[in-house]
Amino acid sequence: MKVFFIASECAPIVKVGGLGDVAGALPKALKKNKVDVTVCLPFYKTIDPEKYALELVLKELKVFYEEDYNKVTVWRTMLPGSEVPVLLFENVKYLSGGGVYFARSAFCESHREVERFSFFSKSILEYLKNQKIKADLFHCNDWHTASVPILLATLYKKERILRHAACVFTIHNLGNQGIADLVVLDELGINKNSLKFLDWDAQNRDIDLMMQGIVQSDAVNAVSETYAHEILTKQYGAGLEEVLRGKSGRLFGILNGIDYDVFDPQKDQSLFFRYNLKNWREGKKKNREELKKRLNLSQNDKPLVGMVTRLTEQKGLNLVEKVFDKMIQLGFQFVLLGLGDEEIEEAFKELERKYPQDVSINLKFSTALANQIYAVSDVFLMPSKFEPCGLGQMIALKYGAIPIVRATGGLKDTIQDRKTGFVFKSFTGEALLKVLIRARDAFSQKEAWKKIVEEGMKEDFSWDRSAKEYLNLYQKALQFKHESISAKSDY
Repeated sequence: MKVFFIASECAPIVKVGGLGDVAGALPKALKKNKVDVTVCLPFYKTIDPEKYALELVLKELKVFYEEDYNKVTVWRTMLPGSEVPVLLFENVKYLSGGGVYFARSAFCESHREVERFSFFSKSILEYLKNQKIKADLFHCNDWHTASVPILLATLYKKERILRHAACVFTIHNLGNQGIADLVVLDELGINKNSLKFLDWDAQNRDIDLMMQGIVQSDAVNAVSETYAHEILTKQYGAGLEEVLRGKSGRLFGILNGIDYDVFDPQKDQSLFFRYNLKNWREGKKKNREELKKRLNLSQNDKPLVGMVTRLTEQKGLNLVEKVFDKMIQLGFQFVLLGLGDEEIEEAFKELERKYPQDVSINLKFSTALANQIYAVSDVFLMPSKFEPCGLGQMIALKYGAIPIVRATGGLKDTIQDRKTGFVFKSFTGEALLKVLIRARDAFSQKEAWKKIVEEGMKEDFSWDRSAKEYLNLYQKALQFKHESISAKSDY
């Protein structure tokens, strides 16, 4: 089975958030399961060509977009630590200028971003057509790659090497839908009347790319079982719950995994002292002492709360802000790493100024610092309003940091209250404060805390099981595609 895995980011080549971790790990696990998988990425300006062995595949691919032929150069490298090929699509105008996303929140806020990823999607299909490479399946991720199933259902539906290819569409975050001006269809060369649902969507003078990706794909999955159920409701469906209900029988939930070759305190080169299940107390203590020194935090035995997150309302930062004074009064220290909403950033910088010895707010992106925070934290906080899967809680467990999570999405599927972490239900400051008190009380009981830490460190959220579930999903998508083609032939 020849699969093209299409994403906007892929660690370690380029990473902004959890999607990058998934795209950097799942293809490797699929390869181990004998899937012929290739990753496709834009060749962003931020990708360092000196770090990867690049092979020129195609010097000049002409892609018709915005009523003009645009030159695309295609490069190949390998996903580090694997035999998975990565195709990088280079174009100065649309793909290779600036960072990955154009907004600090990583949400779609400009037509430039829509153009980037719709052009990227068309470039992939043009490349396969030009090189006569047959694809069995496209695995598309979030709105950024939703143009692929739209194009396959319109401009490329009669292309011999592409017309039988199935599409799997993975929803990582339904809240970021890629609402696009109708002009994007003209830029791609698509007539809005060519598909009934596209024509209906265009009635309000824009296109919801996430919705179109869902509708036009053969199978859809969310990144946890609970989230797959949640998005069928008005509370979590982000306006697409009826559309998703219409995919009944073709909507699945597959929990993400993490790559333990990357996230393992025994191997992690970014830590000051590496450790494992046997010496975790010593390891976390030594890492904590060093990081506190670097972050100018007071050296004491207070339990340390860590957060590595985008600073958005979704992540529950407003709840943290509400209870912050009481949390510090309870005897916690606090370290945060992340970027996002400028108002949230400023609010937390003000809290750092208020509690300089106990609070460190780091407004940046740093993989090394992120892993160091996992290693030094006693508690890892994820009070999300919604959380499709979440990787932070899984990483935290491996590093011996006890997650405090809200019972939503993948957080609910991965953390067991009082066994591997602490779980609360209501999205309120009061509920968060109560669970913080529970965690503090448990921390004071050394043996009870030791048991929770070690149960968590033993958990296995590797990609092995999830990769097998994706392989099964691919087979279902191919069957759905075959049935669809047969039905049209009969008609």
